[in-house]
Amino acid sequence: MFSMWISIDGDKIGKTVEKYLLEGNLETLSFYSRKVKDIVGQIEEILIMNQAIIIVSAGDEIISHSVDEHLDIHGIIKKSISDDITFSCGIGTTCQLSFLALKYAKSIGGNHMVTALMVNENVNFTIRSL
Repeated sequence: MFSMWISIDGDKIGKTVEKYLLEGNLETLSFYSRKVKDIVGQIEEILIMNQAIIIVSAGDEIISHSVDEHLDIHGIIKKSISDDITFSCGIGTTCQLSFLALKYAKSIGGNHMVTALMVNENVNFTIRSL
């Protein structure tokens, strides 16, 4: 049976929150926070509508599992994000591989979806820009 783990995390969300806090810009921080929350909620809602199971949804992070091999994660995230708030995504057949793929997506600057697959005891990565 097909199994896909999905790890999604906001890019530079924490740093942006820190910046607004240090500047004392609470109005902008509040707006930014609501915007991040709305994006995460929208992604989560679409995943659930497509029969994915949400394992974690906290802050700017979602960890999910799906058995739908036709689930278009790239399209879901691309449709949900904005120009000023981006997310990275890791996909794998295990939660460990999806986490590794997420870390790789973040290491190349974020705003990417990386799929990690085990092939002959090696991990192969496929990279797509979001």
